[in-house]
Amino acid sequence: MTDTQENTDRGYQAPLMIGGAEAVAIVKRGDGELLVALANGAVATVPAGTDGFAKAAALPDAAALPVSVPQAVSNAQARAALRAAGLIATVEAAIAAGGNAAIHDAWEYSPYIERNSALVQALAQQLGLTAAQVDALFIAAAKVDF
Repeated sequence: MTDTQENTDRGYQAPLMIGGAEAVAIVKRGDGELLVALANGAVATVPAGTDGFAKAAALPDAAALPVSVPQAVSNAQARAALRAAGLIATVEAAIAAGGNAAIHDAWEYSPYIERNSALVQALAQQLGLTAAQVDALFIAAAKVDF
């Protein structure tokens, strides 16, 4: 009996590894291939007929997985998400009108914006944003790639 067979007999299935990263979900099903998301954030194509296709086909669909809210995004990502949402001018006006030097400095000079920071809490309150709306902005910001 081989090690692989023994592990399979015990209910263990080794994950599908592509380029050193574990395949975690199906992004898209195509004709004769699957596009899969990898744990390192990359994507890979798994053609039908290859050794890994059956394992890839057993992965969950990415759309069915819960989306986690990032705890921090870069300042540039935050600004890009706010700009895309049509909120950048409103946020900058609220910061300027607030008169809080620490909030102003955090907005201007922090390399990262943290989800639970005083800056985000103050802006959410000033703009009347719900926690779900702030989460959605952070999720959108995390997808910004420069």
